Amino acid sequence: MSARTGFHCPRNGFWRPTGGIGEPLFVFEGSLMPAHAGNSIEWHLVDTRPGHAGLD
Repeated sequence: MSARTGFHCPRNGFWRPTGGIGEPLFVFEGSLMPAHAGNSIEWHLVDTRPGHAGLD
């Protein structure tokens, strides 16, 4: 699942910039997807489990 900066988040979870260029960020469903380093990017959902950050 993916979402672009400025669009509403489709699902609670940890999102990482496409290409793995940063740490996962928890975004709540319905929130606007953030910019990364001041740029509009594509985010990829990595984990929906609270406290896991998609790193395991």
